[in-house]
Amino acid sequence: CSFPGWVGPGTYTLTVELTSATSGATLDSKELMLTVVKLTAGDWASSVSKATWGLNETLPFRVNFTNIGNDDMFDAVLTVMKSNLKISPLSSGNIGRVRSFETKTVTFTLGSLNEKEVKPGNYKITFRLLFNDFRGVAHSQDETLEFKLEKMKPSINLSTTPTNPKYGEEIRFKLKLTDMKGKPLPNEQLTIQVGKATMQNLTDQNGETTYTYSGILDSGEHDIKTIYNGSEYYMNLTKTLRVKIDPLATILIIKTPKILNATVPATLNLTLLDEWRRPLKGQKLEILLKTQAGDSLYEKLTEKDGEAYLTLNLTRSGDFQLQVNFQGSKNYLKSSNSSTLTVNRASTRLKVHSNQTVISTGNIAGFEITLRDLYNRPVRNVPVEIKCEDEPPTISNTDLEGKVRKTIDLKSPMLYKTVKVQAVFNGDDVYAPSSGEIEILNVNPATVIGLTATLAGGAVSTLIYIARKRGAGIMKPLPKTKPVTSKKPPHRLKETSLTPLDERVYKYIVEHSGVISWSKASQELGLSVEEIKEATQRLKEAGRIAPTSE
Repeated sequence: CSFPGWVGPGTYTLTVELTSATSGATLDSKELMLTVVKLTAGDWASSVSKATWGLNETLPFRVNFTNIGNDDMFDAVLTVMKSNLKISPLSSGNIGRVRSFETKTVTFTLGSLNEKEVKPGNYKITFRLLFNDFRGVAHSQDETLEFKLEKMKPSINLSTTPTNPKYGEEIRFKLKLTDMKGKPLPNEQLTIQVGKATMQNLTDQNGETTYTYSGILDSGEHDIKTIYNGSEYYMNLTKTLRVKIDPLATILIIKTPKILNATVPATLNLTLLDEWRRPLKGQKLEILLKTQAGDSLYEKLTEKDGEAYLTLNLTRSGDFQLQVNFQGSKNYLKSSNSSTLTVNRASTRLKVHSNQTVISTGNIAGFEITLRDLYNRPVRNVPVEIKCEDEPPTISNTDLEGKVRKTIDLKSPMLYKTVKVQAVFNGDDVYAPSSGEIEILNVNPATVIGLTATLAGGAVSTLIYIARKRGAGIMKPLPKTKPVTSKKPPHRLKETSLTPLDERVYKYIVEHSGVISWSKASQELGLSVEEIKEATQRLKEAGRIAPTSE
């Protein structure tokens, strides 16, 4: 018979009525409690859904499931039905009883996860849950869990030779490709981008490859882009690394003439070199000259040979301080140098000349004093002292031609007398001293006639030599297993001996899907209702049928 209104597993109340076949009157009625059982597993899950290839050889794989039915499972067994991954054991063995809404965990082991035969990808593992219901009837349920084996992420390390590269140096970049465990990856192609240059190489057995960059990188930090396109087992990777390029040190050299004289233009040679002594072109030099008259500032650009020239017109003698500074630039460090310039007084020549070397009449001597420098330029407006015997010295300034014109009134001697006339320039802060002289024969015309004397005068100049130092890096698919059926008798809730009568009643209940009418069963079995109830009770105690409420 069928009962409308049943919607699923649960406990139902049945009202059984005994009616008269002739009159239709209700003779008897009885309410019965019937539990409808449904057994199924749900909430399947695994402890891990993904792992990294090559990181571990084995991995625990715990499978959880829950009995979401409303009755207990007996003699449960979880078996691996299908897997492209190596997994062990293939069967959990007898888990035993799984109560309603109880969760069970079974641990398996995934193996060979670091072998080349097992490639990264998505895998499915199918399990079969075998169990018996309260009647000892076997059931099975299949469930497939997914597992992802991911590619391993590699690592790229960069080193350079030299370790701290400088501007203009050739740089060797060494890349090393390793896996997550630090193991080198050989025969893998790496790409490096430096500036606008792109280079590719295969790694060697040490996972290394070297690139030589001959271009010029300005000082500062630069992005070095490295690219690995990945493989079957390793993820692709793009990594940007930073490389610092240091500026070069510089050297400033000052060269001056060996001898510096006032009024004489002097050209200074300034040379700027890098630390490898290569000339630096187009760099600005700042020059400070400190003199008694004040400070003078100059700026010069170096030429292709790294040199700059400064011509100074030094109008005074003395020691002057010269300071040369290079303030540095993007690729060169600043530097400076200094020197003391010793400027000598300009040498002079003084000459005394007279057209009268013999005076015989009038006793008046006229002569001319000329003062010039080494370049034969007149020395103007400087005092010259004139000395003559028996006469007080006099001082006169040179004119625009550097000359002094002078006459001396000489006393007439008794016979004759040689008179020495001396001119002296004592020098100043520009010109060096010099002197000259002339002898004049002063003759008394009354005593001697025709005597002629020739006197010569000269000048002395001094040269001063100034010495200066020069500044300076697969397992085959596993065979399907047969459903596991417990060889043990169904679990008994209580040890109770059953009679043949009990077995007849049990068989009758099973044939009627667990739903019987006491009166009808009594008629069909030829037993009284009480005998059937007693047999049913013993079957319940023996665990052959589920307990019910009457």
